[in-house]
Amino acid sequence: MELSIKEYFISEILDMTNTTVLVQLFELYQLLKKNTIGDSPILSYAGCLEDGEAEAMRQLFQTEFQQIEGEW
Repeated sequence: MELSIKEYFISEILDMTNTTVLVQLFELYQLLKKNTIGDSPILSYAGCLEDGEAEAMRQLFQTEFQQIEGEW
């Protein structure tokens, strides 16, 4: 079973022994929280696709929308 990105990140933090890196990580996290766009409705969809589904969608977009039809 694969870990979610959140579970993986928490696991990495728990295994971290360098306190300097932990402090830097915390400071970076605080900066990201401060500068991240608020509760955009589109963010509710973040992470809802499995990797395979996202890749299939990417390929579909690339195949179907690579060329422009008609005159511009």
